Amino acid sequence: MVAMEELLPQAVLRQIGDKLYEKRKVAALEVEQIVKRLAAAGDTAKISAIIDKLISEYAFSPQANHRKGALLCLAAATVGLGEPSEAYLRQIVPPVLASFTDQDSRVRYYACEALYNIAKVPTLGFLLWQIAAHTREVVGTAAVLGAHYQAYIIRTGSCGDLELVPPAAIK
Repeated sequence: MVAMEELLPQAVLRQIGDKLYEKRKVAALEVEQIVKRLAAAGDTAKISAIIDKLISEYAFSPQANHRKGALLCLAAATVGLGEPSEAYLRQIVPPVLASFTDQDSRVRYYACEALYNIAKVPTLGFLLWQIAAHTREVVGTAAVLGAHYQAYIIRTGSCGDLELVPPAAIK
């Protein structure tokens, strides 16, 4: 097993939880590039290790900036995968959905944005949309992001094999 510092440099690990958005964004771009290289090499074990690290140490951290950084990086990892498998999406999507109920409204916003960016990538038919939070702010943000995704589908002429399931059908 490769040490995590060899996969994600210490500077990137620090930037994921930085208080400045710009530094978290730099970390996310670096994660995207690392995952892209690993995906091209077919190294699924290392990709899973990176995703696990982001989830276990950042996505559920008591520090809001760590959670926001994790959401940016999980979305970036999905983009880096190119065409993520269902297994990766099953690993990535649950912590993003869990963040919809975060006590910090900014984390909830990042969750909406992360889900939007994740949903643009796969053309798999299993991704389910469910808004778990009930605050007006999050629902409003999700509605705006949904409208952007709809415009994306119209602009490109396709959403691939993506199946959008209405929340009422999910029980």
